[in-house]
Amino acid sequence: FLRWAKNIFGKNNVESAVQALKEKYRSWGAPVSLRDLNISRDEIPKIIEIILQANTIRNIGNIKNLDFNDLYEILNIAY
Repeated sequence: FLRWAKNIFGKNNVESAVQALKEKYRSWGAPVSLRDLNISRDEIPKIIEIILQANTIRNIGNIKNLDFNDLYEILNIAY
């Protein structure tokens, strides 16, 4: 990721590059968070239930099987 940060955004750390990417998306009018999509934190558990119910074929996650708590943490970061 550090190479991406340097090569694409000329940044010396990943956090600065991620911020620059978010700024670019915002300049295009694209949402960069669940909040930008007008999704409230109260809706996150319902979203997770929908994901878990809809996914009956395989596990969620390639490296680790993600459960409710994992998805909750990810979506809270995305908020």
